[in-house]
Amino acid sequence: MKRIRMGFIGLMLLLPGAAVPGAAAPGVDPAPAAGQPPASGGGAADSPLGIRQDGVRQMTVELEQKFARLAEILKASEPEQAARLLKALQESKEALIERHMSKIVGLLDKGDLDGARKAQDKVIEDLMRLVAVLMADERDEIQKRIEQLEAWKKEIGRLIEKEQAEKRESDKVANKDDVLGRLEARIKQLEALLREQKGLLARTGAAGSRDLQELGRIASAQKDVRDGTERLADAISRDAAGQADAPGASAQPGGRGTPPVPGGGAQAAAQAGAQAAQQGAPAGGQGGQQPARQGGQQEGSGQAAQQGGGQAAGQPGQQGGGQAGQSGGGQGGSQGGGEPGQRPLAQAAQSQRAAEDNLTRGARRAAEGDQREAAARMQQALDELTSERDRLARLPQDHFRRLAERQDQIAGDTEKLARSMQEAKDAEAGQSGGSQGGQQSGGQGAQQGGGQGAGQSGGQSGGQGGGQGGGEGGGQGGQQGGQQQPGQQSVQQARQAMQQASQQHRQQNPQQAAGHQQRSIDELRRALEEIEQALAQLRDEDREELLAALEAWFREVLQRHRPVTAATIDLEAARARRDWTRADRLRLADAAEEERLLADLVRKALEILVEDGTTVIFPKVVSQLADDMQNVHGLLAAERTDAYTQALEKEIEQTLEELIAALERARREQPPQQGQQAQQGRPPRQPLVPNSAELKLLKSAQLRVNQRTRSFDRARPDGPLDAEMKSQLRKVENRQDEVSRMAQEMIERK
Repeated sequence: MKRIRMGFIGLMLLLPGAAVPGAAAPGVDPAPAAGQPPASGGGAADSPLGIRQDGVRQMTVELEQKFARLAEILKASEPEQAARLLKALQESKEALIERHMSKIVGLLDKGDLDGARKAQDKVIEDLMRLVAVLMADERDEIQKRIEQLEAWKKEIGRLIEKEQAEKRESDKVANKDDVLGRLEARIKQLEALLREQKGLLARTGAAGSRDLQELGRIASAQKDVRDGTERLADAISRDAAGQADAPGASAQPGGRGTPPVPGGGAQAAAQAGAQAAQQGAPAGGQGGQQPARQGGQQEGSGQAAQQGGGQAAGQPGQQGGGQAGQSGGGQGGSQGGGEPGQRPLAQAAQSQRAAEDNLTRGARRAAEGDQREAAARMQQALDELTSERDRLARLPQDHFRRLAERQDQIAGDTEKLARSMQEAKDAEAGQSGGSQGGQQSGGQGAQQGGGQGAGQSGGQSGGQGGGQGGGEGGGQGGQQGGQQQPGQQSVQQARQAMQQASQQHRQQNPQQAAGHQQRSIDELRRALEEIEQALAQLRDEDREELLAALEAWFREVLQRHRPVTAATIDLEAARARRDWTRADRLRLADAAEEERLLADLVRKALEILVEDGTTVIFPKVVSQLADDMQNVHGLLAAERTDAYTQALEKEIEQTLEELIAALERARREQPPQQGQQAQQGRPPRQPLVPNSAELKLLKSAQLRVNQRTRSFDRARPDGPLDAEMKSQLRKVENRQDEVSRMAQEMIERK
């Protein structure tokens, strides 16, 4: 059975006369709610306005009955939706909406228009509260689910980064001699590049500001050094990705023999460094600047590792995770910024490029500053590479134990994520009690065993016991309940692979550990893909819900607006034949009030569009529509029913038709699937309506300005403009400015 859209039903409260889908068959009067007497007519209305108000009251009674019947139908298949309908019905009963409407009928029959209007405003407030009950709750639930999945996705991304860093370290230890050889080659390349950079700095200082030829030659040489720096950064980037040097690479001075990699590791390192700086991570900083001292102290310090391990198991993802990277001391600044030397080399290349530009322009002093900065960053990279080489050459005897402890910490964080997924699954299935035992035993095993194991000198029994206890407990809990959460199974398998990697480290088998770590990374990436697919589906459902509701909204506004236009035309024709009667003026006042109410409805739709925030032109056109309706309300209230007012009303209907067409097109054109973009980070939200539809709306907005200008010119009197016509002229001018700004915003978004 297709899910009933509560938001659509909520609109029915604002849009009298619309049918509730699936509530009652055509031509069949709905049965009253259980235990409720049939609705009374409340007495026959006498005045025309009273008759119309009584019709609205009767529709409200019928809608309440449909709510009750639909809730009964949905009770078995969709209990949450049924409960929401019953809640709205209860709100309606408590607000005494039907009774207040009966009172309004009496006030209208007595001619008490002021009292009736105040009572109508109160009823409208009550109806809007019911709309909030039906619409906001469901969208809030979808949004909460999206936020939950986004939080899991962010945590998985963090786990992948940490596990990748551990795998790089395992690869280094497993291939220690090869890695040391590569580091030695990188150091020699960088030393040669640094000598060349310092030489260029000296040449720039000695050159005269007016010696443009010499500055040009220095700029050319600076480009060569920059090319070598970028190639070296690319080579280190491949090292960070676990790739070997491409054929033909050599350790020639200046790095000339290292082939560049498309996509540039220098740029990637710069981006990684910027991200690390935003997050407060020591991206290649501490590990590279003081690794010889800090790294050795932390590697040899049992207290540091014990403290980090204990905290990580008890508070995964907070202090423990950060101290884990430091206690190893040895990833030499790889946390957040890639391999040692990668980030400062990327920064050096940027300064070198700036120096080239300044040298070409003859800005010698500025070029000197850039070259000096480049040399400083290259020296920092050299220090990091040297420290990393020394660290690997003098690994402490208990290094494998510390690798295992760090792996246990990441496994503990992964277990916490798995428990969070299991709790969400149990909450959805209504079987949280059945799996609490497994979760609690697993959680206590992971926290107590993992924390104590990290603090003990041996670490093996506690770490393994905690990890396995958490894994088994979480696994048992995961077998109960309903359907698993997106990515849940992959997260559990990733945790098991991490536990196996920890065991291999304790057996001093880093190559096998790296294999398990790669498997855990693959499983986490698979979990990311599943979560992204679920997010895409939720966003599509939310988008479809909103499109359907807005389309119904604008269709009803259009249907209610057409009688206003017809009344304006009739009254203007009557004015030409005779003076208006009291009935004519009452009809005009009724039309003006209807226009005000419709403008309020359009503003409610505008609030939803602004909250959605995925479109540029659509909400601005809706805002203009509300302003136009308010403008027409003022003209009708001033008893202006001339051709200009009629032209504005026709524009309003044309705008509504265009908005409906844009929404119909958006519903036909499904957005592309986003699940395959999971590994590239969060994809941008799909706009509510396609760009092509927005461009068409923009074009129509300009055409309406042109049309309004012509309408104003035709309605313009021969003599000077009165105050109202001057105001209308200013509004046309302002509308043209708005359309120009809309076009500029559309260009900037592209």
